[in-house]
Amino acid sequence: MYKAGLSLLKHSPLARGVSRIVHREDSSGLSKEVMDLQFRNPVGVAASFDTLADYRSAFSALGCSFELIGPLSFGEKNGIRAAVNGLQRRSAASIPVGIIITKAPGSTTEDEIQRDYLNAFEYAYDFADMLILDFSDENLGSVHELDFIQGITDPVLNTRLSYETVRPVLLRLSRLLGREELEPILDYCLMNGVDGIVATGGTRQVAAINEFTKGRYPVIALSAVRNAAKANELFAAGASLIALDASSGRFRHSLPQIILKSLKIK
Repeated sequence: MYKAGLSLLKHSPLARGVSRIVHREDSSGLSKEVMDLQFRNPVGVAASFDTLADYRSAFSALGCSFELIGPLSFGEKNGIRAAVNGLQRRSAASIPVGIIITKAPGSTTEDEIQRDYLNAFEYAYDFADMLILDFSDENLGSVHELDFIQGITDPVLNTRLSYETVRPVLLRLSRLLGREELEPILDYCLMNGVDGIVATGGTRQVAAINEFTKGRYPVIALSAVRNAAKANELFAAGASLIALDASSGRFRHSLPQIILKSLKIK
């Protein structure tokens, strides 16, 4: 039923139109600018099953203001190349898309991994609104030391200088990082032009980032939010945006609307 509902929205303009009418009021007055991008509200989706943005129009119709896709690598059959081809084929949606970039499964050496990230970044650059370098445990194991992160991020940021259009670059950090491990990474980000953080460690991690950066640094909280109370907890901790984890069938189609209603009441 979960994917069936999304498929209906994806393939039926009428269903999307009805859904947009239902959700339009809930987004009014909630628009915000983050990293020089316009979001009609602060609630988006991170759909791990939708790695090629096939359902972006469906999530938009449900009230989501952006979608994060991936993690994707360069060279995989259903990696960056497939996502870019799909984004080129489909008509532009009304919501920004962020592509999460990771290493190829077969890469093991530091040089191979650095090449993977840079190749993927260059291939995806013109087709993403945000580019997110993935340093989460799910994709890199326990490798999240600053030297390793810097070795991947520095070439990416240098390459971005060659483009006319500047797109935000963010880091997706491990949920296991505590404040002591976060602070040197955040120092590096603030001093070197990284535009924001995708935090996977819940309210505590979001609050630590917000406190250290004095509330002046964009944070996208990627979390398995199940209700409006949890969403509001993340916003209160300092999240600029939240990306609902839609990888599980427990994600309800009505959840974005419920959260947006609670934000309007506040």
